[in-house]
Amino acid sequence: MKWQDKTRGGYPVRIYAEDGLGQQKYHGAIYEADYWHPSSWNEDGSNYTTEERYDLIPIEPERPELPEKCEVLPTEGLTEDMLVAPMMVEFIRQQADRFNSLRDYVAWLTERVEEKSDA
Repeated sequence: MKWQDKTRGGYPVRIYAEDGLGQQKYHGAIYEADYWHPSSWNEDGSNYTTEERYDLIPIEPERPELPEKCEVLPTEGLTEDMLVAPMMVEFIRQQADRFNSLRDYVAWLTERVEEKSDA
């Protein structure tokens, strides 16, 4: 997971490691009173001190844009020469781009649903 560069209380934060053992998965430091204080956080971003002002704030992934409606490529009656024509190749490339955009959106949506069900 990605975290904002400030804690819930507005303190600057640095994350040094994301593979800590035990409950404190994240290790780093919080800048407070002109000094970087070492700290660690649980997997959900809560600080080991249980003070909410030191909790990490997750960065929400941007929702991909939904693609325009993809057209169906009619192949009946098309010869191989027609399929490799520059116009047809461009059409197929555009449809593939729209499909990839839709795939990214579905992946994003699936992550949100899984996060909600885990909570």
